[in-house]
Amino acid sequence: MEESTVNDMKPWQVVQKDLPRNFKFSFLKLPTEIRLMIFSILFQSMDPLGATIAGMWEIDGRGIEDQYRAARDRCKLSAQVLRTCRQVYCEGYPVLYGDNTWYFELGHDTPCLPSVFASHFPDWMPRPASDDAPLSNCLPHIRRIKVMLVNPLLYVNQDKVRNQLRYLAERLRQFPNVQHLEFHCAFVHSYRRNGETRVNFEDWNAWTNSSESTPESVLKHLETSCHAPLVRRGQCPEKEKEKELAGILKTWLGRLRNIKSVSISGIPPRCADIIKQRCEGSAPLDVLPDRYEALENQVAGDRSCMKNLRRALLACEAEEKGAFEDAKDAVMRNVILDEWFGEVDYLSQVAGAPDEF
Repeated sequence: MEESTVNDMKPWQVVQKDLPRNFKFSFLKLPTEIRLMIFSILFQSMDPLGATIAGMWEIDGRGIEDQYRAARDRCKLSAQVLRTCRQVYCEGYPVLYGDNTWYFELGHDTPCLPSVFASHFPDWMPRPASDDAPLSNCLPHIRRIKVMLVNPLLYVNQDKVRNQLRYLAERLRQFPNVQHLEFHCAFVHSYRRNGETRVNFEDWNAWTNSSESTPESVLKHLETSCHAPLVRRGQCPEKEKEKELAGILKTWLGRLRNIKSVSISGIPPRCADIIKQRCEGSAPLDVLPDRYEALENQVAGDRSCMKNLRRALLACEAEEKGAFEDAKDAVMRNVILDEWFGEVDYLSQVAGAPDEF
């Protein structure tokens, strides 16, 4: 019985039917898992997105601008698919924002105004076709962030670096799902090889780990690593600038919390370990930065308080509570004196103009 049954079995036959020319298959009828796999193919990029290298080509010539444009052109994402309908948009934009790495570059020519933050995201970032949803609706889906801080120790002062880091850290604290943060501090040096201008990224440790703290030793190290003489010879950063920048990084970047994976390079290991420990931990935030921000908002740009306010800022970043309290008291004395002199001026004006009553 079994043998006859086996012998009677016929091989599988493939029946091919001709589909009509006007046949339409709905993409939304596919299983959700398959649609998400298709979205991953369309929206995932091997390179970070949102990169801006503003100002670098002003230093190093047309080669850098062309290099940036070429890297941007290689990013071929089919984000226009999200404009087909609301359901495709709602399913696809978490993949676009959540599975890619978003890159922010901070530098001497990079604007740090709040309105510029969204401009780091390319103009082709899609909105739903039937709803002009704000870009901020997509930001909570971001999980991977990469930050590059370029030439921080070569600035005249650290105020712009401080403002950029403060603003970026404050915005990143509003991203509830950031799981991976990569931070790199780099120096950009141009040099010429075979008649062409090229760029080399140098590590902060190349400055701090030199056997000598003279500009000549640092320049020799850079020339050796570049295998060519430098076109523009910079100066070795002062130790005070290094100390101030380390305090800036630990104070403001170190206010991030509960990030699963943090990678920091290009800065001294001790400073990197402190920032990494703070960002990956869940400890309460230090109160000094909050107290400084409250003090800063209270004076509201009063010029008479700027000197003592800066003392309070440097003490906050150096984690010196005693110096911060002294500077804070000095700021409050300036505020009280300004209010007192303002009342005196008002009373003198009133007393000098009796005809107005």
